[in-house]
Amino acid sequence: MQFVRVGWKILVGLKDLLVLLFMLLFFAAIFALLNASPNPAMVRDGALLLKLDGVVSEQPAEIDTLTTLTSSAASVGEMRQRDIVRALKLAETDDRVKAVVVDMDRFMGGGQASLAAIGSSLDGVKRRASQCTRLPRPIPMTVISLRHMRRKYGWTHLVAPC
Repeated sequence: MQFVRVGWKILVGLKDLLVLLFMLLFFAAIFALLNASPNPAMVRDGALLLKLDGVVSEQPAEIDTLTTLTSSAASVGEMRQRDIVRALKLAETDDRVKAVVVDMDRFMGGGQASLAAIGSSLDGVKRRASQCTRLPRPIPMTVISLRHMRRKYGWTHLVAPC
């Protein structure tokens, strides 16, 4: 009888140890997944895509959750001018960016000051591309996609060379 009791305690201890190890592995896997970040070494040469969906503003309006849930109309997207200008400034200094693609299919406009700031940032990217002497030829720095141009002329994009 004593042998059965000792054997039972060993089995319960072994079970508890396996459960603790499984829980440790489970939470370690969750921690690793939550802290995983993309590998910056995987970024290669390419284009910066600016998808302008909605209105460009200096300070987007706060979204009221209750109104959004009860409203049948879709809300208009707003983009912060500062974020677009920052992305263009980073593209200006990043050698991996070979083109800037501005998708304006759902663009609804913005204030004159916001659009002027974005335009001057695009000009800075174009200036940097035209000053680059390593390239054998000028590369297109701005590709603008317009829905009405597709309908009217059958074009998929307009290319503005540097």
